[in-house]
Amino acid sequence: MRGPLVDAVARGARFTLIAREPLDGRDCYRIEVRTGGGARELVWVDAASFLEVRLDRPTWGRDGRPGTTTVRYRDWRQVQGLQLPSVMEIGGGPDKAPDRMVIEKVAINPHIDDARFDRPSAPPHKATITIPPTPAQPPR
Repeated sequence: MRGPLVDAVARGARFTLIAREPLDGRDCYRIEVRTGGGARELVWVDAASFLEVRLDRPTWGRDGRPGTTTVRYRDWRQVQGLQLPSVMEIGGGPDKAPDRMVIEKVAINPHIDDARFDRPSAPPHKATITIPPTPAQPPR
């Protein structure tokens, strides 16, 4: 997961501090991020922990119309020296609950057997199908 602040300067982003305001009972910085491509994102960063707590990013609907999606990061936990949110809530609105993703377990650099990346064998053929040749078209 790479948020808008990770390597943002290298990707050509510009930042503007908009406000310092409470969000969900926390003192937060609201920062405008202009990406290298010109998109505008808003990020709320906890003033005490400097962890992202909310991201408003541009999206497009099925009909192609632009909109904004809110992502909230909750219940940050330390895993092998990394701070990771264990709950992410995406979307929602006045009449709709957000989609909620709960991360129960994180494995950082686990051992994975190389055989796991081998090309799978072809499935056995259960039947043979013969397609008759297409009759030649009569000349015009």
